[in-house]
Amino acid sequence: MVRSKVIAAIIVAVASLTAVAPASAQGYYVDSYAYVVGVDQYDVLNIRRWPAPHSQKIGAIPPYGEDIYVQRCNVRPNGQRSDWCKINYNGTWGWVSKRFIVIQ
Repeated sequence: MVRSKVIAAIIVAVASLTAVAPASAQGYYVDSYAYVVGVDQYDVLNIRRWPAPHSQKIGAIPPYGEDIYVQRCNVRPNGQRSDWCKINYNGTWGWVSKRFIVIQ
C-alpha cells in the first residue's frame, strides 16, 4: 500500500514537470525592468510558480506595479496562449504572462 502511494506521488511529480516543459523550450534573456499594463484597477497580476495559468499562485503585483525585474522570457509554441517571463518583484521570483507587462 505504501509502495503504491510512493509510486503514484512520483508519477504525479514527473507529470507536472512535463506539463510545464513545452513553455520553457525556447526563450530569450531580458535582464531589464518592466511595469504592469492591462490589469483592471481592482485586480492584480498573479505571479505563478511555473509558466502556466494553472500553476500555483505565489504572489501578486498591483495593477500599476513598476520596478519588476525581468530575467528572461519564454516563447510559447505556435497556437499557445501567451509568452511567460521569469520576474522578481519585491523579493518574489516567479512567472507572469508577458501580455501584462511592458519591458523597458
